[in-house]
Amino acid sequence: MKLLVRGPVDTVTGYGNDVVGLIQALLDFGVQVHLWPTSLQPPVPRRVLALLDQPIAPPYDAVLLYEQPRNLLGVEQYCDVARAVLGWTMWERTPVTPAALGLASEPEGRPFAALDTLVVTCPMNVEAFRAVDDVVPIEVIPPGLDVEAFPQVRRGLRGPVVFGANMVVSSRKDPYALLAAWRDFRERWPELDARLELKTIPPGLHPRVTDVYPDVVLHQAVWSVDQVRDWYSLLDVFVSAARGEGMNKPAVEAMATGLPVVATRWGGHANWQSAQHGYPVAHRLADSPLERGTLDGPVVHDSLVTALHTAATDGMTRLAKGNAAAAFVRSALSWQHAVEHLLRVASKHL
Repeated sequence: MKLLVRGPVDTVTGYGNDVVGLIQALLDFGVQVHLWPTSLQPPVPRRVLALLDQPIAPPYDAVLLYEQPRNLLGVEQYCDVARAVLGWTMWERTPVTPAALGLASEPEGRPFAALDTLVVTCPMNVEAFRAVDDVVPIEVIPPGLDVEAFPQVRRGLRGPVVFGANMVVSSRKDPYALLAAWRDFRERWPELDARLELKTIPPGLHPRVTDVYPDVVLHQAVWSVDQVRDWYSLLDVFVSAARGEGMNKPAVEAMATGLPVVATRWGGHANWQSAQHGYPVAHRLADSPLERGTLDGPVVHDSLVTALHTAATDGMTRLAKGNAAAAFVRSALSWQHAVEHLLRVASKHL
């Protein structure tokens, strides 16, 4: 298959990192990949950069646009250079609105009419995008993970129990919901030997957070993949209080290393959260503070507090859940698995 990929190329942003992983997996499958970046930010693997030596040379079997939703509008020009035009995107709340597409009002006609298939990252996104286009074929394909970059760590029972959260600080990630639950957890069970480590990219949380919330360690820096992986190896549980996600790749990375995750099962979390290998937290659908007319899924405070306590006190079960998490990611959420699904979708149009 001859495939043109359009999207950001970097190892920093969610979309950019996914494009890098996707391209390398496509190359492993023997796909003839041509790359036309919408943006480029170092560092980028040499294997991906090497594709920039190739000219854009239509016709293509398919064009894949891995982009934010608004960038999948007005893409009719690709219909002239490929037999199939695919868009792969995600959204963190529901429904998708004209504002999410960068439109001031309801679109005239179908916004995704130029796409042969719209690929989304989680089941919640299907109905979310149906609100703006009820005709375009939609497939759910969770973005993959380079599982070789996050090998499983064999952990034992040790103290203290270290919880970790890895996020870009925002209202959607809801760090203060996590901190409020953590404070209640420490006040109810002060005898437990536990701490919470928060990894953010600066500017992030105020440094005095550690003075207000007990047993919290703050890491605010840009880390390499090696540094993140090494940090995961020091943790016992990963935790997220996000209101909505298209996937939550840091949680999946942590699972690959053998960490159970404390989080809801809403949105992109539904791709991977399970009581068999994690600690599901209750959520409630609520009006999103991020966009009028949409809903997202904030955590239920008491449920999060209880999950923190359960994870901290059931050592052997925690280890078993972590082992199951690592096995699940390798069986269901690798880039190999995602690309196999993508190529089946593309082949329907050839």
